Amino acid sequence: MIIIEQQNWVGCRTAILEYENDCIYIYSYPHNDKSLMAKSLWVANTKKRIFSKSSIIDDTKKGLQPYMPKKLCNNAGFIKDYNNKENWFLQWGLDQNSIAVYFKDKIIAILPEWSGVDDFYGYSLGCNDTTALAWPLIEDNKEINRFLKEKIFLDSWDNSIWVEYQETILSTYDLLYQGETKYFAADGGNWPSLGIHYSKSSNIEFLATVGMSQLPMPLLEMQQESTESLRYIELAMVFKYIDNFNPLAEYLSGQATYPWYHGTYFDHGHTIPCRELSEVGSDATFMLIVEKASFLPKIPTSFLGKISRRLLFMIPIYESELNYIKANSSDAFLLKIENTKIDPLDIFRNPIV
Repeated sequence: MIIIEQQNWVGCRTAILEYENDCIYIYSYPHNDKSLMAKSLWVANTKKRIFSKSSIIDDTKKGLQPYMPKKLCNNAGFIKDYNNKENWFLQWGLDQNSIAVYFKDKIIAILPEWSGVDDFYGYSLGCNDTTALAWPLIEDNKEINRFLKEKIFLDSWDNSIWVEYQETILSTYDLLYQGETKYFAADGGNWPSLGIHYSKSSNIEFLATVGMSQLPMPLLEMQQESTESLRYIELAMVFKYIDNFNPLAEYLSGQATYPWYHGTYFDHGHTIPCRELSEVGSDATFMLIVEKASFLPKIPTSFLGKISRRLLFMIPIYESELNYIKANSSDAFLLKIENTKIDPLDIFRNPIV
């Protein structure tokens, strides 16, 4: 029996709270990326079995949600009035990959974004030991405080906050490149708000996302010990004048949700394919993501805000240059192109390797 089914805001995962086999589980299913796994976590049992010959292994073999043995449960591990949907609430984390399960306004289980790694699936208040189904959710677990802070943020959100957020970013963009500007909504009327900023000054065109940094990119805890200064970004492109920038604007809009759809993140040195470059007449086929380079503008500290927001640029590169980057490094490539007479902002330039 499905108790709650809820899609995240980005539309890339669905959470299902389900009852079966005298127990309740929370599931997280990806929509389109087949390389991503479904995630599951035991939340609670619904009855104390007096006699039970089943085991976690037996239930799994039968294709059932495994019942947590009562010796591994505390009092919070048994919920009798589970079928009253009003008692339950699911909160997606801002990373769009983690989920907190509330019962009667209290967090009783957390499925974090690294659920499923190394036989770890998440935390539940009702278990009293590390198990194959869940680990204990203790009071000082930092994930509890994170979800509570995020809930306050979400409950307080209104259009005035978005306008202020938007204006802070746009004012920085105006400092970087002044001239004719346009703004395109790219959120389809959904939250979180997202836009694309365009400006043309002299023979330079500038495209950048507005609002991507409202959500932290997922999975960075698996790569870095400290991630807060890395998770919040806006993406940008800067290039010499071209006849039609619309294909690149559409491409940029698509990349603005890529990290959440694919459970990954963007950082300096990453590369991604870009078929839209051919639509504007360029023979380059990839984008190199760059945070700092001599040919890019210096970002004002006001852009950082309270979340250490970063602006990452996407630079067109050729497949031969991609191979050079793989063999050496992105920084080696940047140093090489900076030492040539070729303009990196010219998307019609010749490859340097």
